Amino acid sequence: FSDENRLSAEGNTVGIGRNTGDFLGRNRQGSDVLGMGNQRSNIFRRGATAAAGTPEESAQGQVSLKKMLVDITNEEVVMRSSIDVAEFIVSIEGESGVVLTQTYKDMPEVVTLPVGNYKVSVKSHEVKDAAWDEPYFYGEQSFKIEKNTVTEVNTVVCRLANVRVTIVIHDLLARKSADDVNVNVLLGENTSLDFSKTETRSGYFKYVEGSSTMVATFTGTVQNNYEENFRTYVDVAPGNHYIITYRLQGPNGDVPDN
Repeated sequence: FSDENRLSAEGNTVGIGRNTGDFLGRNRQGSDVLGMGNQRSNIFRRGATAAAGTPEESAQGQVSLKKMLVDITNEEVVMRSSIDVAEFIVSIEGESGVVLTQTYKDMPEVVTLPVGNYKVSVKSHEVKDAAWDEPYFYGEQSFKIEKNTVTEVNTVVCRLANVRVTIVIHDLLARKSADDVNVNVLLGENTSLDFSKTETRSGYFKYVEGSSTMVATFTGTVQNNYEENFRTYVDVAPGNHYIITYRLQGPNGDVPDN
């Protein structure tokens, strides 16, 4: 009995620009578009003024968000149209902290801010420590506000920002093993998920700086013998998809199905 492991990248090279052929923009109502329309409510036409917090209170400029698109892509085949960016959370942060937080669909076109350096960030949701089939996407872009000037923010590229893990139990091993077979995946010190031998979903783990070690522990009864197998992965990185496959293996290789 042994296990075979393979690692495929998901997200390390997923950034695409506005001129890339594989481009998908979503407007704030959730429709697929290549540009943004101007039909908004009057309150958005007037724009918004964020809280001040920089030393030069009287000197202000504006940031225009009306052309800002949220772009999401994956190396692996996914149904991109199933990702609705309308409820993604958009935040603007300055030197004094967060000055504006809004959903993408409700984001104002123009925001007036004191001069200074800022960052706009976009995230799919509040990331959980571990969850089933819940990819977390995040992207950001820096910009500078200058006096009496309108600064444009264009496309923000959101990449997979948590760690994806899939456990594959080979068919023969599944048939030869009891229902107590389980694979526990532990990332860091105390974040884990348990995969049964019939689990087909992927687990998504929050990435925490300094917690880049992952341990997969196989336990259970195989051909009337209790088996326990440990695998350790170091330098685990966000945006990667770790596929761990377990199969029966004899001294001369894989055990034949018969």
